[in-house]
Amino acid sequence: MKTRYKTLTGLLLIVQLVCAQNTVDNDFSFLGTSFDDSWKVNSFKIETDALVGSNSINTQMFSDVLFGSTFTPSAKATFLDLQSNKVNTYGFVRTRAEYKVSKTVAIYLKQTEQLGFSVDKNFGSLLVWGNSPFKGEEVSSPSLSYLNASTLSIGASLNHLSSEKWKIKGSYGINVLNHLSQVSANTLSIYTSPNGDYIDVEASNLSLSQEGKGIVGVGFDADFEVRYFIDSVNTISIKALDFNFNFLINQDYLYVDTSLRYTGYTYKVLENRGSILDETDSTIRSELEKGTKRKNYLVLPSRLQLAWMHKMDEANDLALRVESISIGNLAVYGEVRYGHQFSKNLKLVSSLGFGNFTGLLWSEDLEFKAKEKYSLFISLRNMNSLLMAEKVKSYGFALGAALNI
Repeated sequence: MKTRYKTLTGLLLIVQLVCAQNTVDNDFSFLGTSFDDSWKVNSFKIETDALVGSNSINTQMFSDVLFGSTFTPSAKATFLDLQSNKVNTYGFVRTRAEYKVSKTVAIYLKQTEQLGFSVDKNFGSLLVWGNSPFKGEEVSSPSLSYLNASTLSIGASLNHLSSEKWKIKGSYGINVLNHLSQVSANTLSIYTSPNGDYIDVEASNLSLSQEGKGIVGVGFDADFEVRYFIDSVNTISIKALDFNFNFLINQDYLYVDTSLRYTGYTYKVLENRGSILDETDSTIRSELEKGTKRKNYLVLPSRLQLAWMHKMDEANDLALRVESISIGNLAVYGEVRYGHQFSKNLKLVSSLGFGNFTGLLWSEDLEFKAKEKYSLFISLRNMNSLLMAEKVKSYGFALGAALNI
């Protein structure tokens, strides 16, 4: 009996050791939810996320804009060969830092730069290559939109609810709009004369923000996150991010609904260029100035995310996520994510997605924890763009660090 008891006890100890070796905790700040779930006082987290993408413009062209003086001929040819009717492009750089003050309150600081536009492909070609290739042609675009904005937000995050079934977090702050450039039109067409002496512009409900100085506007900013635990392995998450309302300070818009002629004006996207108004005849300019009106408020694009997360076992998880920017007006994106936890200190998440502003997007995310207090995070999007720049239409990265005291 004693021998059998010792044998049984030994087997139980071996099973426990094996289970312990195969079981890892899910205490990750970036590739998990521990930063908010634990809500430890004096904990700190900072993350920078950057991405630029398009359904038509390839990453070589993005690099040409950033670092070159002309477009690579093969990249240009790849763009022209595409069959897309629209050019949708969106890019952002977002940095957010948060510090837990108490068990239910944190303070945050968020800086956001974003640029997005949507135009007809032919009109987009004119904007990219200039109007010289379109001599003797009229190029038009319905529903043209362009936005370039920079904001700084500061406020408080609140742990509204933390139970077995629900977790609700809200962030509310003051939003400072320090840069704005915006263009929109129901229809905009440009005709370039055969010899390039003049261009005719026909606009329907065209509005252009006028450049100002100093702070453009002040308003409020809000993020909201709800997680519902269906059972021990399935979770649904809803996030409403970057919701805002801004009161503009001395911000004028030029409204045009007419036909105009410019003489001697050539537009090239990669060269220095002056204001279109400077090229307008003085009699027409006086008429344009009558269309200048003060705008009092502005709502910038917000994000809505819906995700389903499934815990396959102690070390593997699966997630499906869809995201809409500006209620789908700027971008719609969906992805599938697979995460593997190699140990209690290291986790890798691979994802594959598709969007109308990114095309196909492949991401690899890695988080490493050191001494149970420090977390480092890195994410690379479309690393294949380094080798296939003319075939890939988006790229980006994310970096982060967290301290859990």
